[in-house]
Amino acid sequence: MKNKGFVFLVINIGNWIVHLAYINVLWFLHSAIGLFILGVFPSTVALFSIIRQRLKHGSVSAVWSTYHKAFKDNFVSSNVVGYLYMGVGIITYVDFKFLQLQDSMIFITLSYSLLIFLLIYGVMGLFLFPMLTHYELKILHYFKYTFIIMVSHPANLLLTIIGLIVIWIVMLFIPGLLLFYGLSIPAYIIMWSNYRVYKKIDMKISEK
Repeated sequence: MKNKGFVFLVINIGNWIVHLAYINVLWFLHSAIGLFILGVFPSTVALFSIIRQRLKHGSVSAVWSTYHKAFKDNFVSSNVVGYLYMGVGIITYVDFKFLQLQDSMIFITLSYSLLIFLLIYGVMGLFLFPMLTHYELKILHYFKYTFIIMVSHPANLLLTIIGLIVIWIVMLFIPGLLLFYGLSIPAYIIMWSNYRVYKKIDMKISEK
């Protein structure tokens, strides 16, 4: 019995290794389909969608067609959310750099305030796209509830960041992993931690 359990564990790990490498390749292929400019955001949402389904059901049948469907279904909304997020970030960063050039204490104080905002806003990006796979909301509500969930679950935020740092360190020592797992493993860590929170929120909503 112990041997069977060990064999099952090895097979399961092997399946995950192949699965993560495959969806990593799918991310690049679908990003290229959208000429990257319009493909990166929907492909990222599709990546999180596949991982969410795997976490929820234990497996995903017809990975290519499921990925492609998620890519098409979220093409418009993910690009709107993605470019809105990026646009606000770029404008804020430009403002921050402008304020850094000023000598007035007021501008210096404002620059530090913007720096804090940029740090929080940057971390928000880790949680924004998983939201698109789990909830159907108005565009601006994705930003609102991403922020609320992020700040109301600091332990989950810390766990996610630690996990990403560990993976980043591992990939620094083994650069070859970047090619096959550079996106899929970080996405899995982010989706796994967020999905746990989503289930708790959904449970509380259903109890009301």
